[in-house]
Amino acid sequence: MSADLTAEELLELSDRLVAEVVKGTRGLWPRATTYLVRMAFESTLDEYWMSRVPAMVACTRHSQLLALDAYASVEVGGRARAVWGALSSACHYSQYDLAPTAGELRGWRE
Repeated sequence: MSADLTAEELLELSDRLVAEVVKGTRGLWPRATTYLVRMAFESTLDEYWMSRVPAMVACTRHSQLLALDAYASVEVGGRARAVWGALSSACHYSQYDLAPTAGELRGWRE
């Protein structure tokens, strides 16, 4: 899906799910939004590496995120790891976990 949509388009879809009632998404929109935001994040990260060190695209996300400290800054790398970790955790469904709130989703999106 993300190969067909740009990061901006993915974020627009996620904004729509958070902002309005979309038929058929009751109870599903928080996780769907989380997936959309994470796909946009990963697409943007791939674009970043393609423009700087194309070989990094073949590396694991963990390696890419750690390398941001050296290529961007320690602050950017730390924030990226925190957001990607939160999104990844929220993507994994557990019957005992609460779905992310609209506020959490907006924060991760920013």
